[in-house]
Amino acid sequence: MLCLAPLNVAVRPLTSFGLGLAVVANHQTRRIEKIFIWKVAENSEAEMKGLEPGDEILKVDGDSAQSLVVRFDPESKLRQSFVGRKRGDRIRLEIASSRGGRPREVSLTEGRDASPEFLWRLFNDTP
Repeated sequence: MLCLAPLNVAVRPLTSFGLGLAVVANHQTRRIEKIFIWKVAENSEAEMKGLEPGDEILKVDGDSAQSLVVRFDPESKLRQSFVGRKRGDRIRLEIASSRGGRPREVSLTEGRDASPEFLWRLFNDTP
């Protein structure tokens, strides 16, 4: 019998900013009705800022989610907002938590991870 070391498989989210999205749209008009977060990458800035699966994205850079159309061609606002962003690109999201409460605005920067050193400083700083 041959024993191999465990294999870790890393899966990148489909979008930038460490987020996987679920989009609910009207099939006839192709208008988005809701955008939900279905996955948050571990150690991402999104995770550090408290985004969770089930949270709803109400606005993207000030535009209502319902103003977007389900398209992923290069001219699509949905694609331009979430896919293939470069390191340092920023996005502003208005989020309704799946736990309730008032919507809040969250800014994310592509490529910013919550490194162990950063988390240590964050949780060990005294007010």
